[in-house]
Amino acid sequence: MSFSYDISKEVIISENTNKILKLSWIKWGSSDKEKIDIRNWYEKPNLETNELIAGKGISLDEESANELTNILVENNLGDPERIANALGERCGISIDIPEEFKNSTNNINDNINYIDPNDILGL
Repeated sequence: MSFSYDISKEVIISENTNKILKLSWIKWGSSDKEKIDIRNWYEKPNLETNELIAGKGISLDEESANELTNILVENNLGDPERIANALGERCGISIDIPEEFKNSTNNINDNINYIDPNDILGL
């Protein structure tokens, strides 16, 4: 069974020998609603055409995609420097990330030294 689709933008997340994981902005079938799609795409056995076959994946509306992004960032996923750069470009500002957090999954709260009130009071 063949599905029609129209992709307006796509980003490759990862590639294997015959499988590509893509993030796509896609309209499926005759729908006029664009979805954000995370899906595996496979090369056809007939390599004369460069057409890919859609595999398992998920299509999200914009609200769900935004919520997924928030959840990923809030759970310490993503490169802090890339996230800061993207936010800086989006908002027209500069965001400086401390060196120890660049290209890491460290939580900035992990390096805060908390003061125990019992130590102050001598208890």
